[in-house]
Amino acid sequence: MLFIKKIVIGIFKTAAVVLLLIAGYIVAGFLVAPIYRFAAPQPFEGEHIYNPYEEVGEDAHWYRANFHAHSYLRFGLTYGAKTPAEVVEDYRSYDYEIIGISNYQTITRYEPDDRDEFNMPVYEHGYNPLLFHQLVFGELSRTGFDIPLPLSTFQKQYVLGRVGRRADIVCVNHPNFSRMFAPDEMRKLQGYRLIEAETGMASSARFWDEGLSAGRASFCLSGDDSHDTSRPHDIATDCSFIASRSTKYADILEALRTGRHYAMKIPNFGSGDTTVKHAMNRLLPQIERIGMSGDTIRVIFSEAADSVRFIGQGGREVFASAQSSTAEYRFAPEDTYIRVEASFSSGVHIFSNPFFRYREGDPFAIEQLQVKVWATIGKDVAMGAVLIAIVWAIYLLIKPKRKHGKDKRPS
Repeated sequence: MLFIKKIVIGIFKTAAVVLLLIAGYIVAGFLVAPIYRFAAPQPFEGEHIYNPYEEVGEDAHWYRANFHAHSYLRFGLTYGAKTPAEVVEDYRSYDYEIIGISNYQTITRYEPDDRDEFNMPVYEHGYNPLLFHQLVFGELSRTGFDIPLPLSTFQKQYVLGRVGRRADIVCVNHPNFSRMFAPDEMRKLQGYRLIEAETGMASSARFWDEGLSAGRASFCLSGDDSHDTSRPHDIATDCSFIASRSTKYADILEALRTGRHYAMKIPNFGSGDTTVKHAMNRLLPQIERIGMSGDTIRVIFSEAADSVRFIGQGGREVFASAQSSTAEYRFAPEDTYIRVEASFSSGVHIFSNPFFRYREGDPFAIEQLQVKVWATIGKDVAMGAVLIAIVWAIYLLIKPKRKHGKDKRPS
C-alpha cells in the first residue's frame, strides 16, 4: 500500500511540475512583450485616392501564384507529404507560374543556383499552438523567435515587429483559423502589408475589413495552405494573380508591396476527379482591366459575373451589380476605401485590393507605436513575481526530503 501511495504521489508531483513549467513558459511570453499605446483607429481620409492598379497596363500579364504550400522536410516536421520538386510539379500542372514553398521556419528553394532570382524566399513563421502564423518574405527574414501563447494584442504586435525587422514584406496568415484571435484586434495591429483573406483553411475577409476600416492599409493574398498536393482538395482551391514585370522575386515583391494583384477562391472542381479539375482550372474567369478613371472605379472581367459587390467602410456593401462583365462605382465623398468582390456561376470568387483615401505623402504611413512604460513595468513586476513563485513551487516539489537533517538519498 505504501508503494502504491509513493507511485501516486510521484505521478502527481511529475504532473504538477510539468504544468508549472508550461505556466512558466506562458508567463515568460508576457514578460518579453511591452504594452503598446496603439495608434487610434482612424478611417482613411484625404483628397487623394490610392489606386493599387495604377501601373497595370492593358497588355499586363497576370501571373498565377501560390505562396502558401508545405513540402516534406526534416523527417516530416514541416508537415508536408511531398518533396519540394513534387510540390512544384503539381502546381505547374495547374498552370501556376509563381510558386512559393512556405515550410515552417525554413526557406525552401527549388530553382537551381543559376536561377536563384526566381526562387521565392518565403517561410511560414510561428510554432505556437494558437496558430498565429505569418507568411514572411526575404532572404534574411528568418527568425526562431515566437511567443508560446500570444493571447494579448500587445503580444501579437511584438511578434509582428520582431518578424518584420528583416523581412521584405509580412502577411498575416489565416486569421480566422488562428485561435484566440478576435477580428477587432486588426484595428490595432500594424507592421504587415498583406493579409491572407482566403485560404483552404478559412475565410478571413472580416479581419481584413476590420483593419481597413481602422486605416490599416493592406492587400489580400489567397493561398492553398497545402500540405499534401496529391489530395485534390488541397491544391488549386485558392490563388493570387499578380501583374508583375516578370517572375523574378524582386519584381514579384514590388507588385505585392504596391497591391498589383487580386485574390481568387476556387471550388474543388471534379470532387476528386483530377482530369475535370485540371480542365476547369484552365477556364477560370479573370480580371481583364481594373483601375480608376477620375473618381470612378471600373473593372472588366473575362466573362459575366453573377454579382459584383463594392465593399466599403465596416465591410458593408455600398453598391452591387448583377449579370455583367463590367462594373463601375463612383468613389463617394463619404467613402474611405472600396474593394471589389465578384462571384461567378462556376463558384469562383474574385477579391480585388482596396482603393483608399490618403493625404499627401506616404499612403501607408501610420502613427509610430509607443510603449506604455509604466504599464509595461507594472506588467513585468507582476509577471516576474508569478515566475518566481512558479520556480519556487517547482523547487518545493522536486527537492529531496531530509530526515534528521540529512538527505535520505544514499551518498
